[in-house]
Amino acid sequence: VKLDRYFIVEPGFQIYSEPGAIGRFASWSDQDNRAGPQLFGKIFDVGPGSLVWNGGILFGLTQAAPEFTPRWQLEYELHY
Repeated sequence: VKLDRYFIVEPGFQIYSEPGAIGRFASWSDQDNRAGPQLFGKIFDVGPGSLVWNGGILFGLTQAAPEFTPRWQLEYELHY
């Protein structure tokens, strides 16, 4: 959703997994698997670049994963 020419927000979904070493994956219940909804956004023309962010909550899909994990990320992209 483009709110104006300087700001954009988009819904999304992220999945994170830690299955184990290649060739020796743990059983599903022993893997750290998480998934959940996220919001992604971008603010254009912040100095010489743009501010990119995302955040949301991830829910544990297995016994080895925490019940829920808040997640956020903030980046600054330089345009050249």
